[in-house]
Amino acid sequence: MRREGVNALVHLAFHQRPHPDPAVAHELESVGTMHVIGALARATGVGSSLQHLLVVSTALLYGPHPRSPAIVTESEQLHGCPGYAFIEEKVDAEHKIEAARDRLPIPITVLRPSLTLSPGDDGLAAAYFGGRLLPTLWGYDPLVQLVHAEDVVDACRVALDRKPSGAYNIAGTAPLPLGTLIRLAGKVELPLLACVAPVATDVLWHLGLCAFPGEHVPYLRYSIVVDGERAARDLGFKPRRSTIETLEHFFGRRLPLAA
Repeated sequence: MRREGVNALVHLAFHQRPHPDPAVAHELESVGTMHVIGALARATGVGSSLQHLLVVSTALLYGPHPRSPAIVTESEQLHGCPGYAFIEEKVDAEHKIEAARDRLPIPITVLRPSLTLSPGDDGLAAAYFGGRLLPTLWGYDPLVQLVHAEDVVDACRVALDRKPSGAYNIAGTAPLPLGTLIRLAGKVELPLLACVAPVATDVLWHLGLCAFPGEHVPYLRYSIVVDGERAARDLGFKPRRSTIETLEHFFGRRLPLAA
């Protein structure tokens, strides 16, 4: 970084979908973030051009919990989802980033987008809504907040320009119930009883018929809707597409709600 005169580092080395081997997630995200921080510590200092670290995380780290606020702000603790490596390794990476704030003499910006979706991507939301049978939890219909990948890129551009220090939710607008989104998309819902859902989704995942393993089931039960006011105030950022518009662009057609 010193040799090339790098002035900003964007840390994107995180899995966008659960990996079948938890050790791989640990090496990439937790251990990898530790190496990123070490490299930054060596690259900063007198004569360095490095001015900024931008980390793109996810709002899923707030965790699916019954006592979470209806609208989650950046001050909320990262509860994560115990036992779910896809989430817990990212939580650990964020804790390492937070601990490095006092050691790195540069601004550190963390962006926490809600579920990201766009045509052609292979992330968690794309894998879920692109499936044929979409597992849900019987008796639960959590709100889903989608943000377009292009809006996340715009947020990154603004953050790199302004170099704020702190965490910012990149929130999709107008969240809708999961069941509503499934019906609008013309997909088939697969409601599962809570007592069998973890095992059933785990089997479907290993067969390649589901976007996530059984540890993801709590996210089918409880909503995570994040507040985007801080990003609007400090970064002047507002997404261009709503949740339904993001889903429409993913499928390439108008959906009944907006028709």
